[in-house]
Amino acid sequence: MIESTSAGKFEIRDAQNLRRITLDRRGFEVLSLLDKRQTKEELLQRIASNGNPMSPEALDRVLGVLMDLELLDVKQDEQETSLLIPRDLRFSCLACGSCCVGVNIGPVSEEVASVVREDLALLDTSGKPPFFVMEEDKEKERFLVCQSRNGACVFLDRDGLCRIHKQKGAQAKPWVCRVFPFRFVRTRRGIRVGLIPECRNMLRSFKGKRLCEQNRELEALLQGTSKLAVAPGFISLTKSKTISFEEYEAIEEEIFKAIRRSRKGMFYQLIEAWKIIVSRTGEAVGSEGITVEDTVHKLYSLVQEIAQRLVSLKGLFRQETGEIRFHSENLDMLVEALSDCPLYMSKILEDDPKNIRSFSKVIMFNYLWSLEGLEHRSVSSALSWLAISWFFTKSLALSRAVKVHRFLLFPQDIVDAFICVHMLLRNHRVKKTLQVLEEKVEEIFGQCLPFLVGHGPEIEISDQKTDFHLF
Repeated sequence: MIESTSAGKFEIRDAQNLRRITLDRRGFEVLSLLDKRQTKEELLQRIASNGNPMSPEALDRVLGVLMDLELLDVKQDEQETSLLIPRDLRFSCLACGSCCVGVNIGPVSEEVASVVREDLALLDTSGKPPFFVMEEDKEKERFLVCQSRNGACVFLDRDGLCRIHKQKGAQAKPWVCRVFPFRFVRTRRGIRVGLIPECRNMLRSFKGKRLCEQNRELEALLQGTSKLAVAPGFISLTKSKTISFEEYEAIEEEIFKAIRRSRKGMFYQLIEAWKIIVSRTGEAVGSEGITVEDTVHKLYSLVQEIAQRLVSLKGLFRQETGEIRFHSENLDMLVEALSDCPLYMSKILEDDPKNIRSFSKVIMFNYLWSLEGLEHRSVSSALSWLAISWFFTKSLALSRAVKVHRFLLFPQDIVDAFICVHMLLRNHRVKKTLQVLEEKVEEIFGQCLPFLVGHGPEIEISDQKTDFHLF
């Protein structure tokens, strides 16, 4: 059922999926004309005959939105259910237990919870209940998560193994534990299999067995997945250019080739990716007219605003009650690192050491392949957020190293810092808080990235204070 609202919007009441969808007049106009099979050119002609022509790019954006909202019938075939697994990605679980530390494991189904509650051998000897109810927001449903003990999941034993897994088998564990670190995304060609880069043993586990050699295990996991992420039919390459997903795949493959050829670190790989995108759009993006002074001002203003927004976000929540201990270490560490970064800017912006470049290649390849960045407004914006994530990563790694009187970064420093940043930036509260800065991030860590990397030493602030190491 479609209802017209007073603000010129159209509300679709979808009784089957129990939802209401609001479209603007343009979206409703296109939807109302999708009453038969037709080419895009024919649809454009029908739109124009109504007296309000639309450009092909604008139509692509509208069709992409309608497809994402599942308002268009997309025929699925066997090809769409086949697994797409690149040879570049590897993973073998080393049972280090790091994925069970510093997070609330959940949601936990009532079926899993019942199995645990009925087996006394699975319960924590301290008497702490195995689960607690989490309510993210008042309008969202409540769900169970595992309790923690000494900073880790209550079911993690001293040997680094899960007690539920050991005594009941992998099938008895919460679904989120069984599927980690794999990420499945449905595309028109098949289901892409990527990785969630939050294993602290990545330097070893990401050199394990090829994912393409684990096809049977991955297919079994896929059978238990109730809902998959779905790639949109159309993608905004930049703010002003929309392309089909098939066109995006061709550009993506060109970027993958550049990554494989590159002998440089993350920032330089991102610059190459930007060049490929610019070559496809014809948009002129260069460093003409950019000055060091202007760049310094914009960079530090952005860093300061991000830190202030994170501090304000933390202030919205209670930090301690009689029964609950709140943790915000990832946020606190990043805020402190951002306050320190002006002193180490040349070190942050310099190319990654050789022993870190291979890791950065895997991170960038997986970021693109698993379509993690497509939640942003465009591919160019997604690359900019990966750039600022790497900036945060090196800032945090360096900040932590300096505190233990070390200036040399080791690969594990980068891994630990990257995971802290990745977990923080995918938090829905943090994403909502920083979303308003998307345009500034794309300008500074997209368009100005080559300039930043080339002028790192000039951007660094000279510290005039005398350091006296008292204790």
